[in-house]
Amino acid sequence: MHMQVIVHNITDPNKEAVLKAAALYYGKRLLPIMCKKITINLYYDHHNLCRDFEAETEWTDSNIFPKVFSIKFNKNIKNFRKIVQTLAHEMVHVKQFAKGEIYDHKYRRTFKWGKETYNVDTCDYWDLPWEIEAFGREIGLFARFKEFFDLTTKNLEKDFDIAANKVSKKYKLLLAYNPQTNKIKKTRKGEDNADVDGNDVETSA
Repeated sequence: MHMQVIVHNITDPNKEAVLKAAALYYGKRLLPIMCKKITINLYYDHHNLCRDFEAETEWTDSNIFPKVFSIKFNKNIKNFRKIVQTLAHEMVHVKQFAKGEIYDHKYRRTFKWGKETYNVDTCDYWDLPWEIEAFGREIGLFARFKEFFDLTTKNLEKDFDIAANKVSKKYKLLLAYNPQTNKIKKTRKGEDNADVDGNDVETSA
């Protein structure tokens, strides 16, 4: 069983394939054990998102160790490479919520990070610790994703069919990829999918 990724509002199957692979790759890097319990709904070209935000991540089941999330991409982002990189940023937020690193007080506009409580209406966005982590990890996750699938920036900006083809060729390897050891789990002959081995390093709920 692997993390479920559902892409909405998209008509290009090549872009959809790349987005699903990217979300799963980021999920495995960030939540190597817990990602099996996570469901991600990606909303491509979302029309109701504030123009100031490239994307937005929300939990949709419970504010305590949530497992179901929606990630919405602003319709004004025209560069697909930027969307795939931004997805890395948003998946860091998924990790933060799923592991209880950040706690959302629902309608009070306040979040708890560690022992500190932050009001997003009074704090500077760039000083928020969860955003500092997400921006810090975004580029590295994106670079590793491209390396894993042997993708170039051009593939993600123009050659979507080539990008999707590269992703499809290595998708089974991704399913068997263990980010804790940076190795592919060997499977018995005839097996199509393999679960990741490794020691639990997360606190799941």
